This record gives sequence, C-alpha cells and structure tokens, in this order.
Amino acid sequence: MTRLLLISIFARNPVFTDWKRVIAFSLIFSFGLALTARADMQPSATTNSVAGTKSREFPVTSFGAIGDGQTLGTTAIQNGIDTIAAQGGGTLNITPGTFLTGAIFLKPGVNLHLEAGAVLKGSPELKDYPEVMTRIEGLKQPLVAALINASNCPNLRITGSGTIDGNGKPFWVSFWQAITRDPKTTNVGVKRPRLIFLEHCAGAHLEGLKLINAGFWNVHVYDCNQLVIDGLDITAPNQGLRSGAEIAGKRWQDLGPVRAPSSDGIDVDSCQHVIIRNCSIGVDDDNIALKGSKGPFAQADKASAPVDDVLIENCIFRYGHGALTFGSEATVIRNVIMRHCQILGGHTVLRLKLRPDTGQTYENVLIEDLTVNPSGRLISATPWLQYADLQGQPQPPSLVRNVTIRHVQGRAKEFGALTNHATSVIENIRLEDVDIQAEQPLFKTGKGVSGVKFSNVLVNGVSPQLETARK
Repeated sequence: MTRLLLISIFARNPVFTDWKRVIAFSLIFSFGLALTARADMQPSATTNSVAGTKSREFPVTSFGAIGDGQTLGTTAIQNGIDTIAAQGGGTLNITPGTFLTGAIFLKPGVNLHLEAGAVLKGSPELKDYPEVMTRIEGLKQPLVAALINASNCPNLRITGSGTIDGNGKPFWVSFWQAITRDPKTTNVGVKRPRLIFLEHCAGAHLEGLKLINAGFWNVHVYDCNQLVIDGLDITAPNQGLRSGAEIAGKRWQDLGPVRAPSSDGIDVDSCQHVIIRNCSIGVDDDNIALKGSKGPFAQADKASAPVDDVLIENCIFRYGHGALTFGSEATVIRNVIMRHCQILGGHTVLRLKLRPDTGQTYENVLIEDLTVNPSGRLISATPWLQYADLQGQPQPPSLVRNVTIRHVQGRAKEFGALTNHATSVIENIRLEDVDIQAEQPLFKTGKGVSGVKFSNVLVNGVSPQLETARK
C-alpha cells in the first residue's frame, strides 16, 4: 500500500520528469521492510505487534534493577541485555516504575519494551556516560555515549507506551554556562548525551514511546535503512533560562526551568527508505533534520551515503526551529515526501541550510496537505555560516531543485524566502493550491534563484508577489 501511494504521488507530480519518475519508481519497488523478532531464563512468550511473531520477554526486575527512581541500575540493566543476547535473544521489558540508568548498549537480537507506567530515566551524572568514538555532526569523533545505544542490531525494536526521560537539565546548564564563558563554544565542545543513538541497524522500528528531556539530540539514526519511526511523542523545553548572570556559576538543582539547547527531535543521518509517521514533536531545535557529512571533502566521504526515500506523514510539529530541515551537515538529500501534517508553533515548514564549505544537493521534495497555525515561513533557504570551514579549499557548488509545496492552509509570519550563497543554485520551486494569511506576504528570492512558480496561490486573499534581489 505504501508503495502504491508513493507511486501515485510521484506519477501525478509535474516536478518529476519522466526520467526522475523512473528513478523514483525503482527506489519505491526496492523498498521492503524485513521485520523479524528474536528470542531465554523462563521468559514469557508474547506476540510482537510489529513483526507478528513470538518474542520472549524478560522483566528488567529479574536482573536486579529497582524501579525506585533513585537506585542506579546501569549494571543490572546491561547485565539483562547481555544475558538475553547470550541466551539467543528476546525482549528486555521495563516494568512500571522509574529505573535510573547511565548509558546502556543493546545487542543483536535484544529488543527493548517499556510498559505503561515504566520510566527509563537517565542519570544526571556525566560519569555514567562513557566517552566513545561516535558519529556526530557528520563525522566520527569523541563524545559521551547516548542513554540508549545500538550498533549493528538488525530488525531492532524499541517500543511501548512508557517514557524515556533524559533528565537533561544538568547537561543543558553545562552548555549554557560554557557558551556564556565562550560564545564560540560548539555543540560537541560540551559533553552531553543524546537520548537514543542507532547506527547500522537495518529494519529498526521505534514505536509508541514518550521521549522527554534529552540532554542533546533526542533520536539520532545513522546508516539505518528500512527504518520505521511510529507514534513517538518527543518533548524538550524551549522556554526558560539559557545564559548570562541568571545561570552562570549556579548548580542546576538550584535553577528554575531551563531551555534544552540543540534538542533535535529526530535526526536522520545517511539513511535510506525511512518512514516517520504519527509523531508529535516539540523541541528547542529542529523537529526532523535530514543530515549527512560536511566540509570541502564531504562528497568523497564513503561513510556518508545520501539520505534517500523518506516519507513523513500524519505528524504534529508543536514548536521548534524547523518542522523539516535539511542540514546543516549534509551532502545529498533526495526523494523526500512530507504530507498530512500540522505545524503549530510558529516555526518554518521546510528549512534548507546551505553550507558554503560543503557541496550539497537537495532535490525531489514534495510537501503537501498541511495545516499551518501558525508557521514562520512555508519555505526558507539560507547560507549556513556557523562553523563553516573551507580548509583552504575553493568553495564547492551546491544545488537545490524540484521542490513542490501544495495544498496548504493556515497562517504564517512570512510567506517564504530563498537566499543562496555564491556557488549555490536554487531552481524549480513550485507552490500550488496554497491559501494562507501572512504578516509578510512577499516571497523573497536571491540572485541565483530561478524557476519559482505559483499556481492557485493566495496570500491574504490575493495573488502573492515575487521579490527578486537585484543583479
């Protein structure tokens, strides 16, 4: 059914010429989800709702974990994972209660399930997250491990109706204090744990969970194809203290509400054949970000495959910087559909970050059937200069093309703006069947932007104007 829906969309979209349809169709027909389940110590046998097969379950309490919210259970939980793996696989079941833990590392054949009333809560102590070499911001570099980690775990399941709480306030305070001391502080310059990090996990499935208070990014998936993320509720605060005298030199325990810096909702990094659906996201950064590598040599980085064939549907974006963002670290992002979504928090619908130090291609994007109430802009493309480093190399070319936004209603602060850098080209941008109210009704474009077309578009009840920068 999903394949047929995708085919119908590509087939009736005028942006996709015949040869592009051929490519799109070949991708769609190759898209299949290989979903399986595995299986210990007198476990209970239950049906895995995702895979439709039997999976043996092991309560976390049987390994000595205590759900009192105070006893650090990292060793007990990790022992449970290791034992289940050694006995052939199964599901570690987090039972009702609050289980405090540092970083845990899932293993092939071991799934994680949180029952209703179960909370897996991150330790507030940095020492409980070992430093590892990990993929972050487009490169392999040292950082503390995430709260939940998985590498080379095909068909992994992390599911349930419980809560994963990153307990991130001490890490947010550390970041704001560092950036107050040195405004040039980078994201990776302050050690903070992500909530969930998956790498090389083909066929992984995340479903139903509530994710709150991530110390850094919420969900980071790298090199995972045939991935499904379904029904996550992701929240990090975007209001509260952040810098200056109000936070400098103070203990996190003594502070009121604090903003959660760089708390991206879902970061899809060098993945293919991805479905994100039925999610609700409100964070202090981008809701969904599609990512890859960065720098003048990024196109030659074999560890950073294109982000390709992404479907986002039936999601609610409550607040953040961008509902859907490309970059900033990214090389090739293509064949992306977002549909049947609501944008509620005044942030931009489609945000395209163009790095002057990285050759980037963003192409074949369809966004349709949206309610924006309100949004910042429907679309924004801007040069992204933060941390850019050409390393003595000439500035590489970039290309944005074949983007369609259609069937949109609601309110926006601005209609749209496309600004390119000196070596980037933006072309073939279409807006169709749009009816919005906007404080700024002009659609602004830069010098290297061409082929912007409107069809049946009304802004404040009239046909909009296109404002192009002078040559």
